[in-house]
Amino acid sequence: MDIRDLVKSFVDSDENPVVMCDLDYRIVYMNAVAEKRYGSINGKNLELFMTEEALTKLNMTIEWFREDKKNSRVFAFHDEPENVDVYIVALRGTKGDLCGFSSVRRSRIPEDGKNYDLK
Repeated sequence: MDIRDLVKSFVDSDENPVVMCDLDYRIVYMNAVAEKRYGSINGKNLELFMTEEALTKLNMTIEWFREDKKNSRVFAFHDEPENVDVYIVALRGTKGDLCGFSSVRRSRIPEDGKNYDLK
């Protein structure tokens, strides 16, 4: 079995929307939940859908990911209506090189940290 099939299956099984972008902020993959929520925006630039403040925070996060291979996940915010925490995660190649990023939504007790705390 191809590892790509396993990874795709894992992402597609997530009950939350999963959107993966390359380093040009182009949306390269969306699971079915994301497509249902956001529509057919695969292939478009994520910047088209972001506020200036959100884009600034994302730019800071991507630069932080580039600084060290250990920098791989940032708490972005808590979505109160859905009671989920939203993280931005680094997507890295087999040698640890940053090749993209994704948002991850997790339903759990709200994060105690500050938004975009880059400790």
